[in-house]
Amino acid sequence: MGRAYTTTLAEIKKHSPCRERWRVLLTWLNQRHPKGAWPESEPFPMGWLLASNGFDDTLWALRVLGDDHPLPRLFAADCAEHVLHLFEQKFPNDSRPRTCIEVSRRYALGTASKEELDAARDAARDAWDAARAAGAARAAGAAWAAGAAWAAGAAGAAERDWQRDRLASYLASNLPTPLLNRGITDLRTIKRAA
Repeated sequence: MGRAYTTTLAEIKKHSPCRERWRVLLTWLNQRHPKGAWPESEPFPMGWLLASNGFDDTLWALRVLGDDHPLPRLFAADCAEHVLHLFEQKFPNDSRPRTCIEVSRRYALGTASKEELDAARDAARDAWDAARAAGAARAAGAAWAAGAAWAAGAAGAAERDWQRDRLASYLASNLPTPLLNRGITDLRTIKRAA
């Protein structure tokens, strides 16, 4: 397994966190530092953000990894795929969202080009438009279905728990079995396709 992903207060600060949530993180980190004040340049595991600030702030903080880092894209693909059945129940013959998820994952792993990603995204967007036109906006996209599930009480809470656990797994470098089966033990080793 690869090592856990880390960040620093300095990296997070570059992205202008809100004051209230920043104070929560500082308080939590300062309580864990032997000198009582966490230095801005000292790395800490990104998984600690889940413990200190929760899921929403941790999702926000993924931006410190950079725009082309595979972790956020793989996590988003996992979340979309986890609720894809909601779309496929309404539109069983429309494979565009599934294809988009697969290409997005391949792009994150360095085996699909930007052009393939753009084409798959456009096709998925067309599927969204077609579903919306058919009057089924709730099932029109896997990501929207995830949001609907989250808002739906117990089912939403279970989905949110699944997403939080999945993100925690990625941040700790406990990579999903399909990646390990491909010999990928650390997302930092992935090379982008030309």
